[in-house]
This record gives sequence, structure tokens and C-alpha cells, in this order.
Amino acid sequence: ASGLTRLFHPALGVIVTATSLAYICFTVFMTQEAVRGKREMKEADNAINGRTVEVLLNQETVTLLHSQRSEADAFGALLLDYQVSTIRFMNLTSRLSSIQNAILSTGLTAALVTVALQSGSAGDLVLVQGLLQQLWA
Repeated sequence: ASGLTRLFHPALGVIVTATSLAYICFTVFMTQEAVRGKREMKEADNAINGRTVEVLLNQETVTLLHSQRSEADAFGALLLDYQVSTIRFMNLTSRLSSIQNAILSTGLTAALVTVALQSGSAGDLVLVQGLLQQLWA
């Protein structure tokens, strides 16, 4: 950012720094949320697997007590919990990616507008775009 500030305008350094900080802070926050979501999903998966093993080991008891329906209902509830946690996790990761792209696109656009207003040279725009894409890649 300091090289861009020296070459162009101090506002460019502020834009690059602010964009980078926003990206990092948002990514850390959303990644923590995604980890919690993944943990929920894994716990639901473990509950399904445990219930499956339990039912298979006790199949004769379930059959003798005519409790197939209650076992199926309980298993269905576990599957629904897993499905809900999986959808929640997928939404979190999609939101993470989308907002990360929005932050970087906004920062790049602001930087390019700043350079265009400052120098107006096509070469300067290409230089700044290339540098920022390498920095944020």
C-alpha cells in the first residue's frame, strides 16, 4: 500500500488498507461461524450414525416390541436435523464467499476510480489493477 501511495495518491493507500482490513476481519468472523456450523453438522451426522448402529444391533427387540414406527420417526427427526445443519453451513459458506468478493470488488473499484481521477492514464489503471489482484489473490 505504501508503494501505491507514493506512486499515486495517499487516498489509494487508505483504500487498499481499509479494504484489506475489512476483508480480514470479515473472513475471521465468518470463518468462526462456519466452524460452528460445521461442528453442528458433524454432531448431527454422528447422532445419525449412532442411532443406525443402535437400531441394527437391536433389530430383534424393535421388531418384537412393534416399535418400528417410533424408530423410523426418531431416525427421520435426526435426518431432518442433519439436513437443516447442512443447509445452514452451506448458506454460511456461500455468504462468506459472496461478501468477500463484494469487499474486494468494491475496494478495487474505489482504487481504480481514484487512479483514474488522479492520472487518467490507461497504463496506470492496468498497473494498479494488476498489483491489487496479485495482492488480494
